[in-house]
Amino acid sequence: MEQITEWAESVLNNQGHIITGKLKKFTHTGSAVWEYTTNDGNFFLKYMTKSFSHELTVLEFLNSKNFQNLPKIIAKNNEATAFLTEDAGIPILKTLNIGQRFSTSELSKIYSILEFYSNLQIKCILHTNELLSFNVIDLRLQNLIDLYHTYFINNDDFLLSIGGNVLEIKDLKRLQDTFTYLCMSLQCYNTPQTLDHGDFHLLNLLQNGYKFTIIDFGDSAITHPFFFNNFLS
Repeated sequence: MEQITEWAESVLNNQGHIITGKLKKFTHTGSAVWEYTTNDGNFFLKYMTKSFSHELTVLEFLNSKNFQNLPKIIAKNNEATAFLTEDAGIPILKTLNIGQRFSTSELSKIYSILEFYSNLQIKCILHTNELLSFNVIDLRLQNLIDLYHTYFINNDDFLLSIGGNVLEIKDLKRLQDTFTYLCMSLQCYNTPQTLDHGDFHLLNLLQNGYKFTIIDFGDSAITHPFFFNNFLS
């Protein structure tokens, strides 16, 4: 980790940014983020384990398609699976009156975010194979059926190791046919499967002035767009 932070500090210094504050570190599953305070504002270094390393490739791909509301990458280190970004503001969650009726301006903000995300998904429909080549998680409906069988059926030791109990395991086995039926029913509508952020909620949406930015594509997958349902959670 020390080599990664040394690389980031070297990049910032070479770009003329003077580090003025104490380095802050935030650890998440599969990743770590460091916040650098400089004379030109804050910058963030993100390191990802191999399982989540496709995030950088996905961001570069989306930026190549001229999407505007994504992190601005100022440097990358492919060998270390890390990249540096500019500060994109505060979580939008902190700007909304959660638990109360949204104001007109808040509803307008939410609409703009959903409109952008919908357009991103629509434009990515034609690029699913390319995105899968970046090791984006494959959660297409047919694959979901296979994954359910692989991980939930005749795999009791695994389920117990991640906190499952005997009753829950029985339920998973009992619901296999229902799950398969629901996936196959969705397939009948021929709704194109596309890129899904995988963790699209108000803490992964940042606001700086009038601009919002979607961060943390480490859980992104190719799947059915109907699975996007936790935005306001």
